[in-house]
Amino acid sequence: MRPPIQFPRVDRRLVVFVLIGAAVGLTVATASLDFSFFFGDPPLVRGIPDDSGSSFAGFRYFVQDGWHFPLLATTSLTDGSNTETVIALTDSLPLLALLAKSFRFLGLTPEHWIAGWFYGCFVAQGVGAALVAYTHEVRSRWSVMTMATLAATAPVFMLRVWHPGLFGQFTALLVWAAIGRFWHRRTLDSAFWMLPALLLALLMHPYFFVMCCVVAGGAVASAWLAKVLSFRQLVAWSGVTGITLVVAMYVFGYLPNNAIAPGGYGEFGMYVVGPVWPQWSRIWPGNEWLLLNRTGTFEGVNYLGAGGVLALVAAIVTQPRRIGRWIIRHQSFVFVLGLLTAVAVTHAVYVRSNVPYLPVGEQMIWLRTGTT
Repeated sequence: MRPPIQFPRVDRRLVVFVLIGAAVGLTVATASLDFSFFFGDPPLVRGIPDDSGSSFAGFRYFVQDGWHFPLLATTSLTDGSNTETVIALTDSLPLLALLAKSFRFLGLTPEHWIAGWFYGCFVAQGVGAALVAYTHEVRSRWSVMTMATLAATAPVFMLRVWHPGLFGQFTALLVWAAIGRFWHRRTLDSAFWMLPALLLALLMHPYFFVMCCVVAGGAVASAWLAKVLSFRQLVAWSGVTGITLVVAMYVFGYLPNNAIAPGGYGEFGMYVVGPVWPQWSRIWPGNEWLLLNRTGTFEGVNYLGAGGVLALVAAIVTQPRRIGRWIIRHQSFVFVLGLLTAVAVTHAVYVRSNVPYLPVGEQMIWLRTGTT
């Protein structure tokens, strides 16, 4: 007689953390979005303007078309010569588009999928924060709730509500969760947990993909320099990860092909090295020609919000030795993070703004009522 099948036990703490994160994300979504939006109310969803509207237009064209190769190509969105367009390079939500086209048999309309995207990103943001807490050995449920709340209400997340591709920031949190698992397991097998997160980032947005690859690569390289991984293990991780990602980019259409060439990617639309070259700054005005922020956007420190900046200051003041030990232990990784920060940092921090959350502003009113 065969013994009964033994399923692996799921850590109860992991289940509780995920439920807390999902509950926080759903609560923030319900407070931010009109409830009829959840049901894909056509007038409300079709009235979404600006970047979101154009992203969802490409999404609709792709879903209603048949399958092509590369997998993210469509002939429904073209320049008139029947040349294919790859929606991965038009901010048209590749991940959601693939799901919607694969499950068309469910009979859901594009409006339902779009509404589910907004709600799903809120929930996934909370769950992603909970997974980060779990893999970094956080024990307190209150701490998990706090982390999920900060993640689901952070300006860096909420500001992107009108850019749905960049609204999927849970992919970055999943990479950090995988890094946490790697740091605590300290094995090559655990390092490969970053690969699924990087594939998700690829299907979310090219910007996320580049940033997440830099962070993941920095974490693995730092482990090699600290002699946690051998050189052979570093080469193995880099080779398997690199080949897998290149193949995925080819299959989905990110590499050069016969499709309509994209434009605009790779250009900075942010303040760069703000404290050193603060463009349009009251501190040092008149240097707009230095890596000019042509779009007038604000990024970097302001993405954390005043509360996030205060939380960082509080952590530095209350745990200086612990932070110092962590920096010494991960010097190379901290250097990589420093380079990424230098690209995005700015001197500007707004305590209150009309953007983007309804309780403190009115910019999300079109997501609640369909009006501006």
